[in-house]
Amino acid sequence: MTDRQLLELLVHKVTGMEGSIQDLKTEMREVKTDVRSLKTEMQEVKADVQSLKTEMQEVKADVQSLKTEMQEVKADVQSLKIEMQEVKADVQNLKAEQQKTNDRLDGIEAKLHIVYEQTGRLTEYHAETMMRFEQVATKDDLEYFAQKIAEHDRDIFYLKKRA
Repeated sequence: MTDRQLLELLVHKVTGMEGSIQDLKTEMREVKTDVRSLKTEMQEVKADVQSLKTEMQEVKADVQSLKTEMQEVKADVQSLKIEMQEVKADVQNLKAEQQKTNDRLDGIEAKLHIVYEQTGRLTEYHAETMMRFEQVATKDDLEYFAQKIAEHDRDIFYLKKRA
């Protein structure tokens, strides 16, 4: 092969390579565009992930706040249970005291009934006594009787003396 032919062959191959290189450059630009697009998408994904992380931290804070509030509610419920037990105990004590008071009241009513009966009997006795006092001789009557007895005794004495 001659130099010319070699040169033509070389030119032909170089020209073919230029087309291939041109195709490679085009593909390389497309790849670069795709890579830029992917980088942009990746940045958007990173921003979304960062946003999700922030939201997740807020959710975790909210959950922690809810846990704290739930513990406070549980403590309040426990406190209410204790207070309710105390109230129940107080009610039981009040019931027991009320029963004692009722028993005492029953006893007082029974005694009051006895007092009423005794008062009735004493009133009857008082009335009888007063009636007897009305029938009993008064001081004037006794003086009269004493004088009459003295007169009769004197009269009897004189009658015996004469006899």
